[in-house]
Amino acid sequence: MDFSLQTIEGLAPDDSSVRSGKGLAKPSAWQEVGEEGGFLWGLCKGSGSKPYQVRIDASRQELGFSCSCPSRKIPCKHVLGLLFLRAQNGAELGGECPDWVKEWREKRARRQEAAASQTTAAEGTKKKSRKKVASFADRVDGHLPLMTEGVNLLYERMIDAVRHGLTPGWLQDLSKRLVDTQLSGLALVIEKMERVWKGRTDEASLERLLPLMGRLQLLVEAFRSQERLSEAARYDLFLALGITLEKEQVLADGVHMGGVWQVLGVAQEDFGRIRERRVWLGTAGGETALIQDYAPRGKGFSGIYNAGDLFAGELVFYPGTVRQRALPAENFAPAPEAERPPLPETALAVRRVQDMVKANPWLWRWPLTLADVRLCCDETGSLQVLLTDGRRLSFAVSCAEPDAWALHALSLGGPVHCFGEWNGSAFVPLRAWREGALPWLREECVDTFA
Repeated sequence: MDFSLQTIEGLAPDDSSVRSGKGLAKPSAWQEVGEEGGFLWGLCKGSGSKPYQVRIDASRQELGFSCSCPSRKIPCKHVLGLLFLRAQNGAELGGECPDWVKEWREKRARRQEAAASQTTAAEGTKKKSRKKVASFADRVDGHLPLMTEGVNLLYERMIDAVRHGLTPGWLQDLSKRLVDTQLSGLALVIEKMERVWKGRTDEASLERLLPLMGRLQLLVEAFRSQERLSEAARYDLFLALGITLEKEQVLADGVHMGGVWQVLGVAQEDFGRIRERRVWLGTAGGETALIQDYAPRGKGFSGIYNAGDLFAGELVFYPGTVRQRALPAENFAPAPEAERPPLPETALAVRRVQDMVKANPWLWRWPLTLADVRLCCDETGSLQVLLTDGRRLSFAVSCAEPDAWALHALSLGGPVHCFGEWNGSAFVPLRAWREGALPWLREECVDTFA
């Protein structure tokens, strides 16, 4: 495991757990700490007479942990505190493994062996039964009557908006009704519009509403003309509308691509009860991939990905006109000793994004790597991107002023590499780095339309 602050903070269920964990990252809070073979342990002083027993298995990609405290948070502040303490130490903690840790380690090994045996048996049963997963076309056909009803309702509301203008009742209950008709993708657009508008009629709010309304129109027209779309374009359309693919279907229909992958950037967004994580990866040929997963609020994500980490193995891409979202195959694993893939030239990366937008205009974000550029703030605090020959890239950059000046300062030492997301309206930086300097990382990605 990479014991970086970013990795540990990404495991925390909320910000208060991060603060509490950092408060325990001091020797005085612990009666005993140690580390052996990827396992960490500690006795943390608590409010009771006995210290809390903290055990952590950092020997695998999937982190395991246990604490005797009564907290319902996963992981608790004591687990986070021990990880923060290990990160500050910068080296193994050492010490002789006590019996209570050995017992937990042995039980954990037995459970993992049993789980592996069950998985093998289940795979054998699947092969024997040859159970077929419902095809994507079958799933679409099953939902088509309901979806048609929802699209017609939305079309009527859009016509009303053209005739009478936007009124407070225009969006009322529309999101819920679209979800009920299997159109969660359209409901997401409506929710974004509600957050932007909220009855405001100022020019800035209306300008942010226009691309969202254009997206609705594009999706509605595509649905009404779906018989003219190619099979790949139909995948794109119905995924954008809200039809989901089961993992088995992706593995069966998706494109497998192997190689060495670098984590270009990581973004997280909070949607109330659910958090989303987007892990962007790139390989030597300029190919990019997105591992997109979700976790309930209060729980961590599966797998650890830090910007700059290297992985080797296969990714399986979702079907469609553009290879973007992917699932890691079984052989996808960390490869810290692998050769780092070169970054594509900025002009090539921009053209790739343009081609992806043309091929699938219904995606929300596209990855963009800007290699060897300078990031400069103008007199208003807005961030500008300059190529090595001094030319300015003519697109908007969405970046809070404090972050903009931090990127400006990083770029004073020379050209930098910057990775971020193009959302159709602006470039949102997620990571910037150069040799000999600490990288800049965006901790939380805020939706441009919110």
